[in-house]
Amino acid sequence: MSLGKGFEGILGIKKETVYGTAVAVTKALPFVSENYGNEIEKHVDEVLRGKAGAGEGDFKGPIQLAFAADGSLYVSEQHNNRIQVVTKEGAFVRRFGSFGDKPGQFKAPHGLAFGPDGNLYVADYANSRIQVFKPDGTLVRVLSKPGAEPGALRNPTTLCFDKDGRLYVVDKGNHRVQVWKFKAAQK
Repeated sequence: MSLGKGFEGILGIKKETVYGTAVAVTKALPFVSENYGNEIEKHVDEVLRGKAGAGEGDFKGPIQLAFAADGSLYVSEQHNNRIQVVTKEGAFVRRFGSFGDKPGQFKAPHGLAFGPDGNLYVADYANSRIQVFKPDGTLVRVLSKPGAEPGALRNPTTLCFDKDGRLYVVDKGNHRVQVWKFKAAQK
């Protein structure tokens, strides 16, 4: 059976489960988050951090990864309700967010993506919204609200930008993908 042109192989994830796994690549080096193992694996066989907890550089439920332009790694932690920033070597840089429903707070943050404006977009799963932050963790705006109408979300999970700057959001609870287009001047 042919898997088609371009297939290169399978990453050797060493866990029995891969639930909640995310992959981010920088300079052809894959980083893999493992939700249940509370780890980030670098090069698939080197554990970046593996201590479960709420301290600086510890993880509890790492669910998504995104690399910033400066090479730092942003990790959404659904059980610590925060975003943590670490270097490629695993050194703690900063963290932001806490549990709650106010702007800048999270209830199980999931998807992460840097937009063409350089800001970090976060799918705030249980608050059913997208929050936008500067790379330093300063809140810029809340992009959506909970609901079923167009532009509203129910449990967003994953998001990404295309080459034209459109934001695609998996709106899990409404069983759809929604798309936002921003003006180039928004920062």
